[in-house]
Amino acid sequence: MGLFQTKFDYGTHETGFPNADDVNSEVELPDNCHKDHTKYFLVTRLRLENLPEVYREPDLFDLIQCIAELTVKIIVKFCSAKRRQYWMGTEAEYPGYKDRGGKSRLIGSGRICDVVKVENDEMKCPCKDCKKANTEKRDVWNIHVFTATHVVYDSEEAIQSEVKIIYNSSDKKEQMFHGVKTIWSNALGDLCVLSCVTCNQTLATQLLQTIKQFNILWSRIRVNYKNDKKLESRQRKYKDRIVVIVSHPHGRDKSVSFDKLETRVGKRIYLDRGWHLNYKASTCTGSSGAPVYLYGMDCFTTEYVHSGSNGDYNYSTTWCPK
Repeated sequence: MGLFQTKFDYGTHETGFPNADDVNSEVELPDNCHKDHTKYFLVTRLRLENLPEVYREPDLFDLIQCIAELTVKIIVKFCSAKRRQYWMGTEAEYPGYKDRGGKSRLIGSGRICDVVKVENDEMKCPCKDCKKANTEKRDVWNIHVFTATHVVYDSEEAIQSEVKIIYNSSDKKEQMFHGVKTIWSNALGDLCVLSCVTCNQTLATQLLQTIKQFNILWSRIRVNYKNDKKLESRQRKYKDRIVVIVSHPHGRDKSVSFDKLETRVGKRIYLDRGWHLNYKASTCTGSSGAPVYLYGMDCFTTEYVHSGSNGDYNYSTTWCPK
């Protein structure tokens, strides 16, 4: 792997700044997007046979479906006055800097990682029904979402953010909940955890069930991956390890893309060490903050979300848990 690097090659972020409300329909590509859009699969149309032959495993397919169920679109309606001017240590302008202190409509993606029932009155749901209830006590749930720091920079932005679960299915209604604050953030690694709130018990229950299944599947895949000594698996492990991304390209329908891992790069972040991934799995504006799954990874100790593109590769945020 080589020595850890301290220089960060920041390229182009992939947040979206639409001029009008997005439409949840087939992707209508902006004229100025020159990326390859032929390798996206709408979540509802992905089939096992679409995966590379060596990865046509039911557990992996089911895991991708779980990741898709937990993937959200984030709409940030205010730009913090504290947004930095440049990516740290560079002269590359930080996304949203020109709008700091004012209204915004920045769009990115993220992944729900935890749901916890709130046992006190410290957190209230800002939805219309809860506001009408006034003093009536209503049960609420805290939803944690991993995304990129350049999507939701701080709590000032979080509290004015909407988070949407779009199922791309006629039998499931779109769900929306609201941001409250950021509970963890690493600006240099470009990764944060957004705290949100909902009063929708049915949604909270469904998400908890999906998270439970997600944990079962990634754990089982990891065990099999580490214990598989066959030649094909050794090649897969060291050369053609698959990277899967679920995102809202151009802020539209939830889509899956995948390709092999190109490189895994070590980075120094102050006194700590972290890693980021380089890959060619398709991404576009709106993909920033989207979950990035590396086959066989330990999802309990490691988290990657999409950060941007530098021309040669697309790349993830840098995982640095401290």
